[in-house]
Amino acid sequence: IIAHMSVYGNNHYLSRYSFDQGPVHFVMMDTEMPAGNGSSQFSFLESDLASVNRSLTPWVVVAGHRPMYSGSDSLSKHGSMPGLDLGNGPWMAELEDMLYRNRVDLCLWGHVHNAETTCPLRRGVCVEPSETGGYAAPVHAILGNGGQSLSPFCLNATCCCSMEEGSCPAACDALPKWSKWRLDRFGYSTLVAEGKKQLSVNFYVDCVGERDKGTMQEPCEGVNKLAHTLVLPGVTVGR
Repeated sequence: IIAHMSVYGNNHYLSRYSFDQGPVHFVMMDTEMPAGNGSSQFSFLESDLASVNRSLTPWVVVAGHRPMYSGSDSLSKHGSMPGLDLGNGPWMAELEDMLYRNRVDLCLWGHVHNAETTCPLRRGVCVEPSETGGYAAPVHAILGNGGQSLSPFCLNATCCCSMEEGSCPAACDALPKWSKWRLDRFGYSTLVAEGKKQLSVNFYVDCVGERDKGTMQEPCEGVNKLAHTLVLPGVTVGR
């Protein structure tokens, strides 16, 4: 849903909603529509996030199609500030302030066909909590490597940053400091909440080895390999 969200005519309300699952409150937004102060979506998000009972659902996850932050997008724009498609979303700063105010823990995005995680992030800068056990800022994760052609982290056709062998140092050095982990291989992800103790995103590679791009049928050296785990510790102060 996140990676390849459909647009149902003008009825964008179908793609913005919220629900609880265990200790997690999920909010789905529509990144193709305005979400700045004064928009109906801003009002929806602000009302929804303000109503969350953190004693029942200590974790809040916001999800949408277009990412706020993408390292591969940053490289393709030669270091310009990455974010939402500005033709649709010049309201990114107002939305980001709202997420920070309401202490959103994790943002999940698609659109870009790879996987990536950030530090706790605000205005393009990594943020540390002001006290031990306190809240810092939303962490962002792209989960767009489930299908379609992959988007590598490249400065040019021959210089790409990869978490595997053959990585080009120049491309890795050019990535924003907030890009902490990335993967341009097909895979899937799972979300695991351990009460209020911690929230984890597990990134799996579904096939170890190169598939034939025409048939996708060659044997894999391994399947469903855990490539990375993003762990968010529970906030114990100032919830």
